[in-house]
Amino acid sequence: MALVVAVLLLAAAGYVTYFELAYRERARGFDEDVATLRRLHWERPPLRGVAGDGNAAAEAWAALARFAPLNPSVRESLAERLYYGQPANEPERAAIAQRQPALRALREATEQGWAFTDLEVERGAQMRAPDYRAAVDAALCLLVDAKNASPTECLRVAADVIRLGQDLVPGAPLEAATVSMRLTSLASRIVPRCALDADLATLRRSVHEFNLLATHAPPTGAGIELQDLVTSQRLRDDAAISNKGSLGLVAQTILTRPALLNTWGQFDHPSRSRKLTPARYPDTTLEWRREQDYRAKSSPPLAAAGTKDVLDRLHDDMRGQALLRMLAIGVATLAEKAYKGKLPTRPSNLDELELADPYRGGMFNWRFAPNGAELTLWSIGEDYKDDDGSSEWTDAAPVDIVLRFALTKTAPRQQL
Repeated sequence: MALVVAVLLLAAAGYVTYFELAYRERARGFDEDVATLRRLHWERPPLRGVAGDGNAAAEAWAALARFAPLNPSVRESLAERLYYGQPANEPERAAIAQRQPALRALREATEQGWAFTDLEVERGAQMRAPDYRAAVDAALCLLVDAKNASPTECLRVAADVIRLGQDLVPGAPLEAATVSMRLTSLASRIVPRCALDADLATLRRSVHEFNLLATHAPPTGAGIELQDLVTSQRLRDDAAISNKGSLGLVAQTILTRPALLNTWGQFDHPSRSRKLTPARYPDTTLEWRREQDYRAKSSPPLAAAGTKDVLDRLHDDMRGQALLRMLAIGVATLAEKAYKGKLPTRPSNLDELELADPYRGGMFNWRFAPNGAELTLWSIGEDYKDDDGSSEWTDAAPVDIVLRFALTKTAPRQQL
């Protein structure tokens, strides 16, 4: 009997020791993964001039901390004016003028040499995520104010707003990709209007800037990496013994450790998500879906719950990339028309692989109006079907993602 008890005790001790060592190994791996993410710095070519030596994301958040939130009614009104191309009224102009120091600092932040959002990943689900509402408010102020500036300034502000959104993405939650898309979408409201009035020199500068923005997208996959690390931290806490307040909880944790460690193993080496870059759309989305299918087979629901909103965020990022690439093509077409004095036979740079439709990897659909007055570009969108440039909304998303560039100025109406 004593021998049986001794054998059982040894077996139990071996069981506990084995999984304690496995836990510690996983914990060390987690610490290394966090350090790997923090070494990520997104370096991108400057839009103009010489890049600074600071962190654009850090400086942007410092500027946003000084930005007074917009009144909801003012926010809604500015968004409507931007959509319809209307000038701001006096109270709105006063609200924008009051925020000019912070707005200037935001634009200056985009001139820094690299970007990274440093977060307390070790806190897991309790990590304080950034509040992105101020970034959208600031973009509205900048764009509505720039709409009535010179074409040169207007296009520069639009490029700065897009870069601001991009700088918020590296090292940040994947929600930042949605915010970046929103800022690109807002900027797309004024770029066609300002480009139509721009001279050839301004258009050429803008072609350079929008091409840089479109072909040097931020590492969206780092947001998936961060989300995996947050899930890993939660699994680490669940599998730990030292944080349990009673012997009953300790015993329960010891018994569930094999399943927890098995699930945790599905989040090993999250830095592999960095290869899921916008440059590799749509393959990125397909690869992520395959990995999710594998994770979904795991019994603990945490494996799937940790990344349940990733697909929506990836689609948001794809939408932003589609808009930005179409902006680059549209501005380049206007520049070619201004240079040659006539409309090209097809949109400029349409065949560039880096400016492909991110939803299918091939070139965007397009058409010129019969009178040559307008260029329509469209992406097939989230349904992955060509709907001939229809942008009618469905329950999920617009059928196609459409961008229109006027190619000739409309003569003002004469009053009778």
